[in-house]
This record gives sequence, structure tokens and C-alpha cells, in this order.
Amino acid sequence: MVLDTTQAAEYRRVARDFLAASDEAFDRDDVVEGSMKLWEAAAHAVTAAAMARGWPVGDRRLLKSAAGRLAKEFSDPMIAGGYAGAEEFSRHYSRDWMEDWQRDADRPLVHDFVERVLGCLNWDFWDRKDFWDLVLVYRPSADQMVKSSKRVE
Repeated sequence: MVLDTTQAAEYRRVARDFLAASDEAFDRDDVVEGSMKLWEAAAHAVTAAAMARGWPVGDRRLLKSAAGRLAKEFSDPMIAGGYAGAEEFSRHYSRDWMEDWQRDADRPLVHDFVERVLGCLNWDFWDRKDFWDLVLVYRPSADQMVKSSKRVE
């Protein structure tokens, strides 16, 4: 199977754009748009990781399945939990039901989820013998993982 890493990289870029747009919307107190953009960031991140692995994509059932598979692959239950948090923001933008305290508490968790999933796309880093030692000790963001892989032998 030939994996389309170019398309996965584009989804990764769009996920980061949505994450930034979400922050901007929340800063403007547009919580409905911020929630929508945060959900889109999460959905695009999971889609990118799924595409990079040749997994099927296309609907929410497949996204949830991919998030579960990533959680198992990386032995990281926070990936599955983060996806559930992202789903709450999806429901919020269509129904505007979350309380302020819920948004404030859950938003950083979804941010972390997006960064964890995007971190799964650093193919060079995966092949390192000390991958799990570095991830479990440092829990770096995707950009830090790339920098770390250049510094640590």
C-alpha cells in the first residue's frame, strides 16, 4: 500500500490553521465559531494521522475509530479522551450548550489532543530506538519532537 503523506501533511497544516483560528475566535468571545474551529482542528489532525497509516477516513465513525486505534498504537488513553472532548465542542457549535467553565476546562485538553495526534506524524522520529523514552519523559509538542530528534542521538 502506498501512503499519501503529501495529503496527510496538508491535513496537518490545515489542522494547525484551524487551531489558530479557534484561539482567535475564542479571544473575540465568539465561542460558537471557536468551538467549530476547534472541532475541525481535531478532525483534521485525526484524518491526517489516519491517512498516513492508510486507514479509512470519511465520516465521524471512522474518525472515532482512528482516534481509538492511535490511542492503542501509542498506549496513550489521552488520545481517546481528547477525541471525546473534541466531540463536545462539535456538539457545542451546533447547539451552543456548553457552560463557560466547561469550555475553559476542556479547551486546553483538546489543544493537547491535537498536538499529540499531530505528533504522531513525525515519521523520522518514530523510527528512533529511544522514541518511547523521549515521549514518556518529555511529552513534547510536534515541533519540539522534530527539534529534539536533531539534538538527541
